[in-house]
Amino acid sequence: MAIANYTRTCAKNTPGNTSLFFTEKDNITSVTVTSGEISAVTMGTGLTFHEVQVRKHTIRRKQEETGNDGNISIKHTLECVFIGLGKDLITLKTAIYNALACGLVAVIKDANDQSWLSGWNDTTYGVDAYSTINATEDSGVKASDDEMGTYTLIIEAESGYNDLPFDTTQNAAIKGETATYITFN
Repeated sequence: MAIANYTRTCAKNTPGNTSLFFTEKDNITSVTVTSGEISAVTMGTGLTFHEVQVRKHTIRRKQEETGNDGNISIKHTLECVFIGLGKDLITLKTAIYNALACGLVAVIKDANDQSWLSGWNDTTYGVDAYSTINATEDSGVKASDDEMGTYTLIIEAESGYNDLPFDTTQNAAIKGETATYITFN
């Protein structure tokens, strides 16, 4: 593959992510990729991605590439912080633990309204979904411990492929909360 031209877009670039949605890998029936972008997602009957609300400005999607001689490994990391320790969070945590056994896939909407499919690619079809967890629940000590009373979730996967962006139509459906493959809050 030859090196392609890259033209910088002169537009505002806002770091960060605003929305997060999870599903189990096996809930996805198919994903259509057209010109390197997700143009359709088909889920099993009655199955969807589910929106999870986290503490504002805590969703981090990161890819770290390493390798040599054309052998590239990409470490995918997704980090977020939940607030409000209690029964509902325990239910979510248990669902995440169970999903990690076969693989967890995420849709992440960034601060530029670009959504990304992470934990799935158009070559291994979810084989490299998120399966590793490192999480901490911290009650804090006193009321002024602003960052406490939280559950910090870090999940990871490794593959040879990048997260895929959604196309303009799918981005609009996610932003407008009309994407049929997502259950919005």
